[in-house]
Amino acid sequence: MSVNKVALTIGLICILLGTTVSVLGIWGYIGDTGLVWRALSTLGVVLLGVILAVAINNMTSKDK
Repeated sequence: MSVNKVALTIGLICILLGTTVSVLGIWGYIGDTGLVWRALSTLGVVLLGVILAVAINNMTSKDK
């Protein structure tokens, strides 16, 4: 599997989990707001790492 395919999978999982946590937080199923923000921050950091990995992979790729 290429780095881009793995990154796409991880990115989609982060977006799906972030949306789920947001909706659960909005509707009050997750009562601890600190937990919601920590979860969203963690997913944001992972997503940023994936985006940077893809950008660096595309810049250093020799298949152009």
